Amino acid sequence: MRFGTHNSCTYGSLQGCCMCIIEPWTQNQTLTITEQLEQGVRYFDLRVSYSIDDGQLYLSHTLLTTNTVTSVF
Repeated sequence: MRFGTHNSCTYGSLQGCCMCIIEPWTQNQTLTITEQLEQGVRYFDLRVSYSIDDGQLYLSHTLLTTNTVTSVF
């Protein structure tokens, strides 16, 4: 059996307003990608969004996380 995670990079903080209200509903993971790999996860659900503010690619789930694609990989 192979294991995967949903919204795999939502372990960090989110960007935006009302985080104390929104974050509990959008954060699906508490482990980093490395920690998930160490636990046996082999399939990752990665949502990537482009930020026009700084030109970076961020991992996201409804809102941008503070995790950029470069910082995670």
